[in-house]
Amino acid sequence: MSQRVAGVPPVVATGEPEGLATIRVQRREILNLLSENLSLKPYIEEALQESYQNGRDLASG
Repeated sequence: MSQRVAGVPPVVATGEPEGLATIRVQRREILNLLSENLSLKPYIEEALQESYQNGRDLASG
């Protein structure tokens, strides 16, 4: 079951697994948010480290 993320449009059929399409959409949304909010750039590294660890925890079950 997929989860909706606020501000991210639903994924349309792309021929690739739903998870990959969602990741691509979220990456584009992050780039858009960063271009509109330059003050967020100093927090990128911290957010990525935390997100990476959360993803590893979820993947390991």
